Amino acid sequence: MTENVKKKKYIIFGVIAVLVVSIVGTLAWYTFGTKKSSLVLVLGNSDELLITLSPYELNIVAAPVTNYTSMTDYVSVTATNSKTISTSFSFFYDIETIDSALASTAMKYAVTRSSTQGGTYTEVATGSFNGSTAGQHKVIYTENVPATTTYYYKIYTYLDGNSSNSNMEGKVLKTTMGADLNYYTVTFNANGGTVPISTMSVGYGSTYGNMPTPSKTNATFLGWSLLPSGYRQVEYIEATGSQSINTGVSSSNNIVGVLDVIFPNSGSSSQIILCTGSSSAANWSGQYGGYYSIGTTAEFSLSACNVRKIVKISFTSSGIGMEIDGTSIFRSGSRVTGNNYYLFSAANGTFYANARIYKATIYSEAGAVLADFVPALNTSTNKYGLYDLHNSSFKANVSSGGVDFTPGDYYYVTSSTIVTQPSNHTLYAVWG
Repeated sequence: MTENVKKKKYIIFGVIAVLVVSIVGTLAWYTFGTKKSSLVLVLGNSDELLITLSPYELNIVAAPVTNYTSMTDYVSVTATNSKTISTSFSFFYDIETIDSALASTAMKYAVTRSSTQGGTYTEVATGSFNGSTAGQHKVIYTENVPATTTYYYKIYTYLDGNSSNSNMEGKVLKTTMGADLNYYTVTFNANGGTVPISTMSVGYGSTYGNMPTPSKTNATFLGWSLLPSGYRQVEYIEATGSQSINTGVSSSNNIVGVLDVIFPNSGSSSQIILCTGSSSAANWSGQYGGYYSIGTTAEFSLSACNVRKIVKISFTSSGIGMEIDGTSIFRSGSRVTGNNYYLFSAANGTFYANARIYKATIYSEAGAVLADFVPALNTSTNKYGLYDLHNSSFKANVSSGGVDFTPGDYYYVTSSTIVTQPSNHTLYAVWG
């Protein structure tokens, strides 16, 4: 250990385990005597939501570092969310031992992130081990990864040479680093009835599991809904003519839109589904397989649209992009600023899509939720549209034709429904 201090060496010994558990389970660490250069976190697959990860045990012999970005020793993490919803998780340290001299503001960590492998890493979190103790579960960063998205991380644990003293050098911090789902509280609103339990904890991206059954005199319980009184959730809304929805999100924002969608009528080549406003072909990010600015694509032609797809449309600092079920089909064009983003059509009321939307979420480029839409009926106006769970607002058809959307069946949250709300939220009882 003395020799390590002389070399001013920051040391990481990788002890890995590959662990696959249900997302609602408790993570346990199993160690094998092998080393690996990266920690891989897989947030789900096409069938069920799993965590597969290789936890690290870090044995750090403290030596001062002036600039952590110059370090070659760090934990490299790849987080891939292959689900059709965003998934929230947290990085943490489980501290086994920490010398009292290192439980200070000089012993630090930093989390950096890139959206492309080998790209530029941006600092997203920093902190210290000030006041840390053995046995502590220390959460250092919470992330929300959009659907069908991969993020890359470098996580540094270091002694800051700008604020440390000689008494800290050579002291030991031993900790395990890992990641886990975030859990939120669901509150059950019986809407005039009674319910056996009022709250429960759920894992974001997992299923709700067993839920209570409420009761109400002279009423039949139909199910639980994410929507408050005055709205009924439906499976989808379908635009069959001149319909359009103003999302309320400014087109000046860099965004990523993730849509669960079907195009039932594959006869048209101008299927606009998310647009910044102009009828110019260069501004059609949401055209699905047509010939204009995208060009006809054999693998995603309009003749294959009558099945449910996850369409991810990006208006970011890197340009405009489009993916269908994870395959990129569009990487050019421009956008109009000064409008809002629109669903189902261009903002000037042209090139309407014949499309069904089951869910639509709009994220900032950094991954924050800006709008989270589910199909709904406004029972006071008897109009269908999209209810924004993030902003608690209803968006109806804004096109001048006034033709309403065609709805799917009423939709209820059940024990097998995946949790898509990245926060504490309420489920409301629906009575018949």
